[in-house]
Amino acid sequence: MSAIMCLSSVLFTPEISAQDSPPKSSSEDSINIQSTDYIRDGEASINKQDADTVTGSCSTTSYSYVDRIHCEIYLQVWDEENGTWEEAGVREEFMNYDDNHVFGDTSFDVPKGFYYRFRSIHKTVHNGKIEVLTGTTPYVKM
Repeated sequence: MSAIMCLSSVLFTPEISAQDSPPKSSSEDSINIQSTDYIRDGEASINKQDADTVTGSCSTTSYSYVDRIHCEIYLQVWDEENGTWEEAGVREEFMNYDDNHVFGDTSFDVPKGFYYRFRSIHKTVHNGKIEVLTGTTPYVKM
């Protein structure tokens, strides 16, 4: 039997300007892979739903059933002035117990004229051992 828990927080958008597009990095649209005993795969995506809404999803899959499996997505906004991705103050977390897969999707209303992406965290906990993979999605301009 598995249970799903979803946590959410409030959107905070810093006062920044997005005149130029952010540079693509080699880590975009990828999960930082390392040798794991439990995590088989982690995925995240971002899409424009309409003019002021982005949707996102994440999933984590393990090789076998684990005590706890989850994925988190953090909305990030491009800070042109500093040339960095900043946390927008909103995230979603999806978690299952005694399972080998978790999936969740969500949507956020965002101001127009900015670039957004999701940073993802994929985690398993089994017999006291914690494994974590991280990644980022490509960006979208709203």
